[in-house]
Amino acid sequence: MGALLAPIIIVGIATLGIIAFAFRNVLAPKKIANLAAYVKQGKYSAAIRTAKQLLQKDPRSSDLHYLLAKAYLEDNRAELALLELKSVGEIGQFGRFVPEPEFRETIAVLYERSA
Repeated sequence: MGALLAPIIIVGIATLGIIAFAFRNVLAPKKIANLAAYVKQGKYSAAIRTAKQLLQKDPRSSDLHYLLAKAYLEDNRAELALLELKSVGEIGQFGRFVPEPEFRETIAVLYERSA
């Protein structure tokens, strides 16, 4: 009985790990899409609050840093936006929510303002 129980437990743990990984990869993009919708709708304080919460779970997400920077810019907090854009540059991943040409143009304008 003991010899049969160990493989069942191992398979169960592996299955739970796969399910957790799948949920994380399916639900995270929806949360980022909701954050992008907040920015488009002009709900900047909600976008900032949501982005900060999500960044606690995934601090290496360039999408989250970029959307937070956009919300800061629209909320007239250019210094904080520049810090977030620097984080995006350090991470160096561009994609659906982080268009590289727009990122480079925005960060250049903020560097000019701060100089």
